[in-house]
Amino acid sequence: MSDALRFGDLVVAAHSPEEPDTEPIGLIAELRRSDCRVLKVGSGRSAWVALAELRRAPEALTRGTLQERIGGLLSLLGAVEIEFSTPEPGRHRLLAGHGPLLPETVDRVREMLGVDLHRYVIRPQGMHRIQSVLEFSFTRE
Repeated sequence: MSDALRFGDLVVAAHSPEEPDTEPIGLIAELRRSDCRVLKVGSGRSAWVALAELRRAPEALTRGTLQERIGGLLSLLGAVEIEFSTPEPGRHRLLAGHGPLLPETVDRVREMLGVDLHRYVIRPQGMHRIQSVLEFSFTRE
């Protein structure tokens, strides 16, 4: 199944570690043939992990999480790059690099975030590249 993983997918380690992982869900932030960079959103840390060691995170584990919201936004935007930070508790900033957007996509992003959306800036990056800057609040549902 690891060959089916894509940028922005939520993943967990396929092997249970000897020490319990305090943040088991990761997000694929870069992808190569045999490995990928997995971002742990809570800590802001990332590490390169072999694709064979990962599996898609079960929905029961991701439902209502910040990681699910970020993964959904990346998928909706068709993003290929991510930068994520938490400038203050409960408030998050997502920079997503992607191609051109349709107005309907912008509307869907706004609908997805609803009242949690604080700021949405669309920046041209040159050569058919766009960057969405999203600042939003999140409280676990």
